[in-house]
Amino acid sequence: MEKIRQLLRLSLVNESGAADIRAMIGERSYPDQLASITKPILPCVNFDITGGPFEQVLEAWRGTVRTWCWSEKNNGAKSDAWKLHDLLVLYWHQNSLDNSILSRYVHLMHIGTPLDIFDDSLRAYAVVSDYQIIGAKT
Repeated sequence: MEKIRQLLRLSLVNESGAADIRAMIGERSYPDQLASITKPILPCVNFDITGGPFEQVLEAWRGTVRTWCWSEKNNGAKSDAWKLHDLLVLYWHQNSLDNSILSRYVHLMHIGTPLDIFDDSLRAYAVVSDYQIIGAKT
């Protein structure tokens, strides 16, 4: 599971297809709950692997990744969080189809309906989404 966590973060900061995401967040992608990050700088993306431990089924792993796309409170913050979310959905979908480093190990499928939230303590907006990990080889 740690290898998958590292691959998800590295894909956002290193892969050429993530240039639009990096233009918004730089290297601020955190493989953890944002509450555990000391003084996070926004905008950023954080993610966590949820749903308990992965289950090995026919030599493939399955799990869920939850992402939070954050932007600071200002006039365009809510739309910035959604823009970051949309870029992330598109990027991870395209990665599932190409031969990137990430796609050799993890295929992600966006599931459910994203949730729009405001965190009063951070004074920031976030869009929360879930992705099914399909066929992750570890």
